[in-house]
Amino acid sequence: MKLRIRGNNIRLRLTQSEVNLLALGAEVKEYVHFGQEKFGYSLRQEQIARPEARFENQSIIVVLPSSQAKLWAESDELGISAQFGQLSLLIEKDLQCLKSRGEEDQDTFPNPKALG
Repeated sequence: MKLRIRGNNIRLRLTQSEVNLLALGAEVKEYVHFGQEKFGYSLRQEQIARPEARFENQSIIVVLPSSQAKLWAESDELGISAQFGQLSLLIEKDLQCLKSRGEEDQDTFPNPKALG
């Protein structure tokens, strides 16, 4: 899972395997290590009404409603966007680059522009 932060915008991009894990109810997590410290970010589903985000224990936690997460995972829909207070959330399926980037493209979704 890739994380991009810019101002009050958080964007997560998930590979096919990560989308499948999320659909099964698993939490998708990543960590960045800073010596003895670590910063985490994760995506999970819960029985909630709308997407939300939390900052707990040096981690960003983005939470999707279970029904929305499963529907998105099983559809051709590329992303979910939501507003949580001042924070904009964008959760996307990670697409293959039009120009191959080798390992960066492993387990990504086919790019619709490449199928043209």
